[in-house]
Amino acid sequence: MTLFVTELAVERSAFPPFHAGQASLTTDGTLTELHLFASRIGALSEWYRALPAPHYLLTAPRLAMAIAHGAKPAGGVKPRSR
Repeated sequence: MTLFVTELAVERSAFPPFHAGQASLTTDGTLTELHLFASRIGALSEWYRALPAPHYLLTAPRLAMAIAHGAKPAGGVKPRSR
C-alpha cells in the first residue's frame, strides 16, 4: 500500500477549513488502510470523500503529518519545513 498526498485547488470559501493550497490523501491500497492512516494522523471522518476517487481532504497540519508518517507527495506537493 502507498498513500499519496496531492495538491488541491479549491476556492477559499468552498470547503472551510480547507483553502487553496491544501491537499488530499488517497491510496493505491484498500479503503480500510486509507481510513486507518487518516485516523492515525487525526483526519476527521467528515473530511472523507468517496468521489471522484476515495480521498480525505487535509488541512495544512494534517498534510505535514501525513508526509511525516510516510505518505508520498504527488502532483507537485512539497514537504514544508516546520
